[in-house]
Amino acid sequence: METYETGNNEHQISLAVNIFTFGLAASSATIKIVDPPTVGISVAQSEDASGDIITQAIGKASDIQNKRLTILTKIDLIGSLEDRKNAYNDIDATYTLSGGSDGLQTYVDPLKSVDDDFTTVLLAKPIDLI
Repeated sequence: METYETGNNEHQISLAVNIFTFGLAASSATIKIVDPPTVGISVAQSEDASGDIITQAIGKASDIQNKRLTILTKIDLIGSLEDRKNAYNDIDATYTLSGGSDGLQTYVDPLKSVDDDFTTVLLAKPIDLI
């Protein structure tokens, strides 16, 4: 599990997400307490079919410390099966956090899954906020 050190102060932590795909994408970021498990609270979402989340504040460092940030992206691929397989292999993502004790940090390599016919891709990037 990757981590980001928020610090314990009133600074705003910001998130930016860049999804690289030829498909139609939608992203959502939630924060939740891991132990005991709670339902996540939405803190950011993409505004168009790119799946990108433009840099935005997700909470004060002291409020989100010791919680888990999870960014989920759903991507719909079109074209022939071969085109969809190639598009799946080309999908990439970067996740950037800033404003905390760790400064500006970029994360890559989300968990990636696809259905049997390569039409729907799911990306997940969990990051523990410490």
